[in-house]
Amino acid sequence: MHIAFLMQDTGTIYGAERATLDLVDGLLARNVSVTVILIHETRLNLKTSAFRCAWEKRAVDLEVVEVGHAFSRNLMQRVRAISQTQRISLLHTIGYKADLHGGFATKWGKLVPIVSTVHGWLFRPDPKEKFYHYLNCWALRRMTRVVVLSRYYEKYVRSKGISGERLVRIPSGYPSRGTHESTGAAPDRPVVLGLLGRLSWEKNQRWFLDVLVDIREQCQQPIKVILAGTGPERELLERIVDERGWRDWVEFPGFMEQHAFFDQIDVLVSCSVIENLPYAILEAMSAAKPVVATAVGGVPDLIDDGQTGYLVASDDRVVMAGRLVRLIVDSAHRAELGRAAREKLAREFAPDLQVQRHIELYQACLT
Repeated sequence: MHIAFLMQDTGTIYGAERATLDLVDGLLARNVSVTVILIHETRLNLKTSAFRCAWEKRAVDLEVVEVGHAFSRNLMQRVRAISQTQRISLLHTIGYKADLHGGFATKWGKLVPIVSTVHGWLFRPDPKEKFYHYLNCWALRRMTRVVVLSRYYEKYVRSKGISGERLVRIPSGYPSRGTHESTGAAPDRPVVLGLLGRLSWEKNQRWFLDVLVDIREQCQQPIKVILAGTGPERELLERIVDERGWRDWVEFPGFMEQHAFFDQIDVLVSCSVIENLPYAILEAMSAAKPVVATAVGGVPDLIDDGQTGYLVASDDRVVMAGRLVRLIVDSAHRAELGRAAREKLAREFAPDLQVQRHIELYQACLT
């Protein structure tokens, strides 16, 4: 079996990129041959690409196709040629640009079966994004199979006319960090609340800064906040923190490697307005760190409210603050939730399960 992956080179490793890298690592471990085709848009002026570097370190055939515009006839022809010359068994696409170009290149599965994974949409009310969303759904209806990660997107994609055996839910897999338990903050240091991800509107860190006002009113115990990540809202968030005089206990370290981040925090906070199956929460479960998160998208697939973490309505600032205060003051409860979350991860989101289900999906498409 020889699988080709087609996706855009974003330059950075976000959730979709990370999930694809992990899946390919699992396939390579099962002796599946892999070719990766990266769409490199010259108009983006990427000086370096962490995503491309990650592929160059793996045992895959890497093809980088340069395009000058969002849609390219040359890209479709190149994908078709690679499929033929390398005898690709199946094309796996990620993202609307890859879906459209891969679909036309394979004549929508007539030349080579084509599978697409939906990593989610932002649902912003921007006319351009709405148009791309329409095109993406149009393309998905013509795929051999469509993979979704969560029950939320399974329901949504089904509402767009994709159902039956063509729609498959395969959650991301993530390994457990082992048996080390989260014992909470030492008596001589503050409890650390951490947010990990792109500093952008959909992650809703601005709302969390308002939640901090409520926490400070309800709880006298010292806390520290780490807002890790980069993005377009960093300057605004830092200005709010400066205006409130919080610089001595709210930090903006920029990008952090996940192990370093989770070694420093006691509770992960996720306050997004839309998510699919966020890696930050999977990573917290792996590290046995409790999570308080807004109940959006696929997050309820990961967190059992009150058992492996807490779910909060995306507009309920009072409850969010209350749940966090409880975890700040109760280290035993933090450890209990973190331990239960790690057990759920090992039980339901093991990497081997994800890889095996993809191999079974590929085989079904080829028979």
